[in-house]
Amino acid sequence: MSEQNQRKLNQFFASFIAKLRKWLIKVGSPFRISRRFVRSLLNNQGKKRSGQGGFVLPTVVMVTTVVTLLVVVMVARSSERAKTAANTRVEEAFRSASTPALERARAKISELINDPRLPAATPTDSNFNNVIEINLDNGKYTFADEIRLQLYQDLGTTTAGTWNAALNGQIDTGLPVENNRETASTVWKFPIDTDGNGKFDSFSLYSILFRTPVNVLQTSPLRSVSKLESRTRPMDESALTSICTAAVSAGANVAGGGWIPSGNLLKKSFFVYAATVPITQATPSTTLASIVPTISGTVYNPSNFEFYTGNQSFNAIELQQDRSRTPLNNNAVWFEGDIELARTPPFKLNGRVFTNSNLMIGALNGSPIDFYQVSDPESCYYKQENSKIVVGGNVVEGDALSQDTSLEGARFHLFKGAGAANNPLTVTPSAVITIDNSNSTANNFGKDVAFNDSAYNVRINLLVQAALGRWTGTPSVPPQSFPL
Repeated sequence: MSEQNQRKLNQFFASFIAKLRKWLIKVGSPFRISRRFVRSLLNNQGKKRSGQGGFVLPTVVMVTTVVTLLVVVMVARSSERAKTAANTRVEEAFRSASTPALERARAKISELINDPRLPAATPTDSNFNNVIEINLDNGKYTFADEIRLQLYQDLGTTTAGTWNAALNGQIDTGLPVENNRETASTVWKFPIDTDGNGKFDSFSLYSILFRTPVNVLQTSPLRSVSKLESRTRPMDESALTSICTAAVSAGANVAGGGWIPSGNLLKKSFFVYAATVPITQATPSTTLASIVPTISGTVYNPSNFEFYTGNQSFNAIELQQDRSRTPLNNNAVWFEGDIELARTPPFKLNGRVFTNSNLMIGALNGSPIDFYQVSDPESCYYKQENSKIVVGGNVVEGDALSQDTSLEGARFHLFKGAGAANNPLTVTPSAVITIDNSNSTANNFGKDVAFNDSAYNVRINLLVQAALGRWTGTPSVPPQSFPL
């Protein structure tokens, strides 16, 4: 190669590497090409090295190619990492935005479980629906910044009580809630500000679904599980033997109301689905006024909103919350007032006892009163919860009228612990305690603590009647926050 051609080639590569170096600086790549490195590549310019002249061009081409490939790979990786980091930040922001929806759903479930409008017995799916969804809501379960929505699914048709899975293209709202109703209005949305600039740019949507699937309530399901129902049954945390499993399955048919037996409890699943959706323009002509409803006195005003800018993301969360309660029929004895058990023939009771007031016991000499566990230690129902004695007031000896010191206390057989008799945690089979006045330093009798609930009820009724007598207007019902 002539010296002139060698010089032109070196100038070409020098210009190429200089432009590459400027481009790396411009894009902010961590890889740099120093001037010293460039000079080391081109230090043969103007020198005649007959023995090495044929190796200059291949060496420069190879090094330049390797450097170019390394730079391209590193820049591509850097761009990919930057994009991944940006998407991760957006995903975290939308996930954090879904957290308030979960908290709102938890609060509504807790309020629904304890709503005083529910019946005193175990509420059914229909009772829950009447309180939170239909005309009894009156805005209680719809917060000030929320709009209630509705889900629907065409499940098929029913003819003379027979289910037909063929879709009829209609949404039936009059079917029984527990079975095949095709709508659910326990869905809400509210606006959120994901970038913290004071304007809402996204909507958070969440639903609370509590209807028990038909394939759980029926041994031969008539249709598949609906999207308007709980996705699965409650989790059973108890380890059941084959015998106990059969016992629980038999009890499932008598639970009813959407509650599933689990050990000595009734359980029900509440499913919460939450999603955060950015407000975007479907077309260039889409305006905020066409997306955001104008509702007087609320945050729903187009001036409070903006279209979302930046990387778009979608985040969805599913939450299953199992609620349980001890059914009323799990108690052998249940009293709101005092329980008085005195001067009886020999008396034996197996099972759970509950009273919101006092427990007064007095046995005659030779006629003992015994409280046993619910069943044998090897039984499926031998659990501490099934034989508890819950007393809201006092446990004393005697009856409510006299102070007879000749009465004796009752004998209580203690819980031995789960498992066979060899269980090291069990107490001895003879562990029986007697509760009488010898256990108390106050030496009180039933006559000293008896509660006159009749007088209390009469007083409460008089106060209610007096309050109603002073009211002359017509009670008003607060309007629902937003229409369906």
